[in-house]
Amino acid sequence: MVSFIDHIHITVRDIGISESFYNKFLPLVGFDLRDKEYAQVPEHAYELIEYNSASFSFGIVSPRAEYLDDCVSRRRPGAVHHVAFGTREKVDVDSIFSAVQSIPNVRIINKPCFYPEYCDDYYAFFFTDCDGIELEVVNYSRTSRIGSSLA
Repeated sequence: MVSFIDHIHITVRDIGISESFYNKFLPLVGFDLRDKEYAQVPEHAYELIEYNSASFSFGIVSPRAEYLDDCVSRRRPGAVHHVAFGTREKVDVDSIFSAVQSIPNVRIINKPCFYPEYCDDYYAFFFTDCDGIELEVVNYSRTSRIGSSLA
């Protein structure tokens, strides 16, 4: 059996602000905005915007009213720690970094560099979206990690 991620949905504070952010970011990592879908379930106060690609779908979900003032903490049990988007070439990490810097509400955590503590050729940068959710863009040879302590 081959494992794969089908979709990831994250809850955001303001779906309109997040849609603007992800409309700028996700095309940089291969998503086509023409493949974006909307869904609403009013009786559950649920709104979803799903960005689809050939690899997987990434969705943003409206919060429930009672959680609107909660703080994001990637270390809280059940929370998303971070989401990493892979690239085919190292140079893609640098070009995406250049474009990401111009997106409003981005906070760069680390500029592109090698992380030999992950594996010899692990090259990435880290940033947060408009809700403080940590995102990563990375390039490395996945086969170099097989058998390592992080694989």
